[in-house]
Amino acid sequence: MTDHAAGTIAPPKPDNQIRAIWSQFLSHRGAAFGLAVLSVLVFFVILGPLFWHPVKPSVLEALKAKNLSPSWRFPLGTDQIGRDMLGRMIAAGKVSLAVGFVAMTSPFSSAPPSAFWRATTAASTAP
Repeated sequence: MTDHAAGTIAPPKPDNQIRAIWSQFLSHRGAAFGLAVLSVLVFFVILGPLFWHPVKPSVLEALKAKNLSPSWRFPLGTDQIGRDMLGRMIAAGKVSLAVGFVAMTSPFSSAPPSAFWRATTAASTAP
């Protein structure tokens, strides 16, 4: 018995493999949520400095701005020494994304030479 005879319609086949992988990725809720969070983080880290310019306060201004609650001037407030938390989060996001990128790409740059070295040393010690 075929699916058509049973009254159910088979889902349409995707045009190519990339679309099939993408649709399967987006159908997984955890993967879609993770992609959304990563996209928002990358958006704010890249475009944040265009919209938010933290001003380095003088010592006297920093002492006056200690532990302020959120306001229009400081949307996330200030820390114990008067620094703007939003500006610090944007700067820290750049570092976090750079570390993640290096951690993700380093195996691709170190694995091929390592595999080549192992292959050549194994071939030279073979009987």
